[in-house]
Amino acid sequence: SCHCWRETEDKLPHSMAVAWVIYSLAQYDQRAVPAEIDAILNRQGANGWWAMFPATDDERNASTSATAWTALALHHQLKRDLISPEQRWQVDRAVKSAAAWLIERALPDEARWTEYPPDQTHERGYEYLAVSALVIHVLRAVTGGSRFDALWLEQLPQAVPPPLQSEQAKGYVFRSKTQFTLDDVRHYRFPWMLTTTVDAYANGSRVQKARAALWIEQALRRP
Repeated sequence: SCHCWRETEDKLPHSMAVAWVIYSLAQYDQRAVPAEIDAILNRQGANGWWAMFPATDDERNASTSATAWTALALHHQLKRDLISPEQRWQVDRAVKSAAAWLIERALPDEARWTEYPPDQTHERGYEYLAVSALVIHVLRAVTGGSRFDALWLEQLPQAVPPPLQSEQAKGYVFRSKTQFTLDDVRHYRFPWMLTTTVDAYANGSRVQKARAALWIEQALRRP
């Protein structure tokens, strides 16, 4: 009835699971049906964000990764001309609104994002490297811009994360005034950090490129 997907049958409808499906359909030139697109658009917050799970319209529920993945999925449906003519302008507006929200949520002078506002999570002062790398990839895809590339390379940690290292926000998601759930979605650092470092490489300084090349070499040596 919600025109959406769950990660597993016993869990809540899940924005990233929905985005993965819509994105995957686009890779096979398969159209998401209009009811599915409408359902996604109806779940978007007024300022351009999406919540991870069904939630109130309170911006405290805004998930950076759910917003990034949903924008990416809609963008690929648009790019491959799979959105119905009646919905194209709405989808285009939703993607642009999401991109603007993501740009605004960047930490000052950093290529970093938090998954939720700091007071909404159990993990305080945590560096969300997987989420940040995902956002930079999405902004490059949907806006064609590279404004965060040099910053990402400048702030690239020296250590390459193990492939199974993940991060969880454990953020509060308010489903009603009296009911909430915790976002325990895992975000894996290695694939997104590698992807974004490779993509950003061309836009770095000579020093940044040298550091990035060593990082990429080290990453690709892993078994």
